[in-house]
Amino acid sequence: PRVIAEEIAEEITSRISFHIDTEDFGIESVSVAGPGFLNFKLS
Repeated sequence: PRVIAEEIAEEITSRISFHIDTEDFGIESVSVAGPGFLNFKLS
């Protein structure tokens, strides 16, 4: 599950930084914790 979560986090991060200004979207960063939890740092 962690590997899948890392892939999802990477995809979200790349899409946000490529297509959308992160300040407008409200997500500052995405990280993976534990066995595969996604943590979103909101701005």
